[in-house]
Amino acid sequence: MIKKLASLSCTLSALLALAVWLIIGCILSSRFGTPDIFSDINATVLLQWALMNGSSSPGILFWFACGFAAAALLFANLIACVCVRLLPQCKRRVDMQHYMLLTLHILFVFVLLGHLADVTIGFKNTDIALAEGESYTSPQGYTLHIDRILIGDNPKDFRFNRRDVRGRMSRDEFHPDRNQVFFHISGPTLPQMQGQIQMLSPFVAPDGLRITLTKFLVAKEPGDSMQADIVLSWNPFHSAAFSVTALMILCFFPLAFRLFCRGLSKEHTS
Repeated sequence: MIKKLASLSCTLSALLALAVWLIIGCILSSRFGTPDIFSDINATVLLQWALMNGSSSPGILFWFACGFAAAALLFANLIACVCVRLLPQCKRRVDMQHYMLLTLHILFVFVLLGHLADVTIGFKNTDIALAEGESYTSPQGYTLHIDRILIGDNPKDFRFNRRDVRGRMSRDEFHPDRNQVFFHISGPTLPQMQGQIQMLSPFVAPDGLRITLTKFLVAKEPGDSMQADIVLSWNPFHSAAFSVTALMILCFFPLAFRLFCRGLSKEHTS
């Protein structure tokens, strides 16, 4: 049984199931599916949404359960492959390729665990729209006060819609470093401190609280002020999971290079 679980066919089956799951998810989250439900899911931690609102959307809940089942199969496949194949290979013969494969599999295990932690642990408060001088107190006891909103580009360029908000940040007329939000924050485990954020550059407090600027909200009426749309989130494993993912990607390149060189060597020998 464990040999079948460690087989390449099991790996491909799990990856295929995840690919189909993602395709279905793209359809469900599009305008042809249930985008409003997915907006609610993105506004909080998945586990919290499932406990509070999952019963009202059984189809979406079943879709998530299928995704977790496919991820669990891939996780079991990784563990079985490490125990049955890679560790014995490393013990029998010292080969850098085997050690690289073993390292990649172990790192991938931690990546999956990091994704699991990201959807089950911590909190996320979204759609916090604040102007200069305004404050927000989260249910967890954090108080955020906006001191200043610095705009260096044309405010008209901030009239993003849902589709091009990411694309606008890469255009020549928008410069993230010229448009910043200055604030101070305090909380149950965080003394009052000051900071600043810009798009694509969140602020991470010593206790792990992450403050992210998603977009600027342009004043609709002449007397209104520009607002900053902010997300407050906390997950103790977020930074570690991101670092492990980056390390896994870096480890892939020397393995690919070694396999490429070995392939050239075989062609030259033949």
